Amino acid sequence: YFWKVLAKNIEGDSLWSSETFGFYVSPTADIEDDLSQKPESFKLFLNYPNPFNPSTMISYQLPMISEVDLSVYNMLGQKIVTLVSEKQNTGYHQVEWDASRYPSGVYFLILEAGNYKATQKMMLVK
Repeated sequence: YFWKVLAKNIEGDSLWSSETFGFYVSPTADIEDDLSQKPESFKLFLNYPNPFNPSTMISYQLPMISEVDLSVYNMLGQKIVTLVSEKQNTGYHQVEWDASRYPSGVYFLILEAGNYKATQKMMLVK
């Protein structure tokens, strides 16, 4: 969710704030308090925000313990960073990618876990 601020007083309205404020609600916020609830399938959620500057949150779910590889590729198909490369437990997972050292452009996020493979397009705008 995002918002800007407009101040009012007896002299009138100010200009809208130049800064946009916001917060992220993760997919796990919708899960009931029952901690035994487990995902039924693999899924790579859309990163948020997208487009982003300079960081974005990446969420995914695993229905079973799996070897996970979560990597970012550039437009040339070159792997530029590995975000996750380990065995992970069943459940919901989240990782932040800080792309402040990378140029603006389109990047591809690839999640490989078990026999599951998903690709997602992300846009870094500076």
